[in-house]
Amino acid sequence: MALYLPCTSMRGKTLELLKIRIRNAILTGIANAVHLLGRRTLGKTGFFTDLLHVGLQEWIRVYKEHFPNRISDLDRSYSLLRSELTGDFNWMFGPCRVRAVADQLRQVLHPISSGDEITFLDLGCGTHNPLGLSSVMYLNGARRAIALDLHEPDRPRSAVALYDLLVECWTNWEKWNWGGTDESTLQDRLARFHLDELKNGQMEEGITDVPISHYVGDILDAPFPEGSIDIMTSHLVLEHFLNFRDAMYTLFHLTAPGGLGAHWIDLSDHRRYLDPGRYHHWSFLAEDDNWSDGRCNRLRAGEIRQICETVGFEVVRFDCTRIDMPPGFGSRLTQRYRAMSPDDLSTVSVLAVLRRPNNR
Repeated sequence: MALYLPCTSMRGKTLELLKIRIRNAILTGIANAVHLLGRRTLGKTGFFTDLLHVGLQEWIRVYKEHFPNRISDLDRSYSLLRSELTGDFNWMFGPCRVRAVADQLRQVLHPISSGDEITFLDLGCGTHNPLGLSSVMYLNGARRAIALDLHEPDRPRSAVALYDLLVECWTNWEKWNWGGTDESTLQDRLARFHLDELKNGQMEEGITDVPISHYVGDILDAPFPEGSIDIMTSHLVLEHFLNFRDAMYTLFHLTAPGGLGAHWIDLSDHRRYLDPGRYHHWSFLAEDDNWSDGRCNRLRAGEIRQICETVGFEVVRFDCTRIDMPPGFGSRLTQRYRAMSPDDLSTVSVLAVLRRPNNR
């Protein structure tokens, strides 16, 4: 089945709009089918996903080889796709997502820390654009930035993602500057990145001359000295520590006296992301006390705060997002959760800003 974008010779805006809508409906249907079949039957990188990738490559090849006079159709496709992706927070590779995460962190840190001349740790940096947030922190004055994740990234693609981000920082610096970095410092720091290497997919070579490090491994075994991290952040990571108390002890000892951690924590049942028709935020609270999906610790907000304080952190902020549970679901909760307050049970996410006291 061949899919073609409407060419410039088509007459009538109504006809072209209709064809665009039909094309979009077809592509959306194919994307949904690939997503469903790829995830449920063959995994994220299953046969159908690969088939779609090969199909797109073949479509481009056919155009280049057999329709060189219509190569502008590919330009139009690329322009449409890029404009849609670059402005979408959900596009994991794009600068838009990095800026949104960086802005969240800036808003949290601005009243309590400048972010200058600090050692920064991005805990759970992800595999899509793992160096993005660390690079933004470095450009805004951090002395050193560290990105850590359990999983290996696609290094060539990560390098290109960082290249795109740095070009965006250069051309639209007013959107990325936290107010303390002058233009000469920006130019100097940007010049230390090797953009040609990044553009060609060479991640390590692209950051050789900047104080940014990437580690693959567990924070519990990380090779960082005690008290070496001034600012630490994580997004949707801490809920995955099954031994949460030990993890928080580790984070406490890695944090410098007076240092800060800003952590966004998702308290919902992660099964709902794959099967929202069957699961909701609280589904796993009705499972047996010994149940585990191996991914989420099922801690509630009050338990998280108590553990953070027990290991020694001062809680600077503890913002809870709450949603009412489905009617009648409270009767299905296991005994442990039935004893908790309605506020604790309705909390589905937390922003915890933690400080290690200067005297500890």
